[in-house]
Amino acid sequence: HLFNKLFNIKIKIPFVKMDYQEAISRYGTDKPDLRFGMEIIKLTEIFQKTSFKVFGEVIQNKGEICAIKVESDEDFSRKKLDDLQLFITSVGAKGLAYIKIKEGKDFQSSIAKFLSPDEIEKVKLKTNAKPGDLILIVADQGEVVYAALGNLRLKLANDLNLINHDKKEFNFLWVTNFPLLEYNSEEKRYEAVHHPFTAPIEEDIELLETNPLKVRSKAYDLVLNGNEIGGGSIRIYNSVFSYYFMYRNIIFIIGYFFYYLHFKS
Repeated sequence: HLFNKLFNIKIKIPFVKMDYQEAISRYGTDKPDLRFGMEIIKLTEIFQKTSFKVFGEVIQNKGEICAIKVESDEDFSRKKLDDLQLFITSVGAKGLAYIKIKEGKDFQSSIAKFLSPDEIEKVKLKTNAKPGDLILIVADQGEVVYAALGNLRLKLANDLNLINHDKKEFNFLWVTNFPLLEYNSEEKRYEAVHHPFTAPIEEDIELLETNPLKVRSKAYDLVLNGNEIGGGSIRIYNSVFSYYFMYRNIIFIIGYFFYYLHFKS
């Protein structure tokens, strides 16, 4: 209402809703900017039987192979591709492979000698690539791949001026079903992603003892053009759940107390 009255801009309502995992797998972030495309494309299945050692090891280690497709009239020079390589390593990935699509079955690639013609054709089909398109590929553990491509997506949008700032476009988005817990590798324990009293989704409760990282929560964020502008959650209101989480926290505190006494005495 305020946007309409003050700026004569009509906002699309209701706001789009997107599951947390969908946001990560499509955009590499839990606060995606929907003003441009260039979504992440999963290629892992194509390389299940690849002879390319690097991709094969990633798959063997249960990693992911994903790409983004750049549709641009700009001819990416070797220097620009090297700059993208430096950028991708700066955001945590080990490297960046590329395939430039040309007319017919012709292409140029940093990994051409390692891929079969069938694999190249399958990548072109999966990405719906046309002559002139550039396919950028990252292979690593899933969380590394999605975060790296998410950052690369934003960099390319800026470099290629994919966002028309004069258009005054406001894309609101609800991101829901955040993970309830994350693992702190330094302290070797699970921690609440939102806060300790965030309610879990009922159908995931049985996973608390077997696969805690798969448990989703009743937490949500409001995102606008790639920026988190609000958020919240439904608190635990069931006494059984409250006692369960309090019990787990108390057990951890007691354990940490005795650990401290043992090693500091």
